[in-house]
Amino acid sequence: MDGHIAVDDAATMVEHALPLMLDFFGPLRQRAFIPHVHSIRAGTQADRPDDMAMALPPFP
Repeated sequence: MDGHIAVDDAATMVEHALPLMLDFFGPLRQRAFIPHVHSIRAGTQADRPDDMAMALPPFP
């Protein structure tokens, strides 16, 4: 194979992969974002990794 696939095959792969990727990256984005919301509400900043880790619940 020379590194190219048919457009139909690529579209099928994206249709299958996109929901999986969204399911995976959605919780990661929430875990990164939620500590900032908590820090804003508390009037502090959670920009250090250890501050962020303290504010996160365990990852299921």
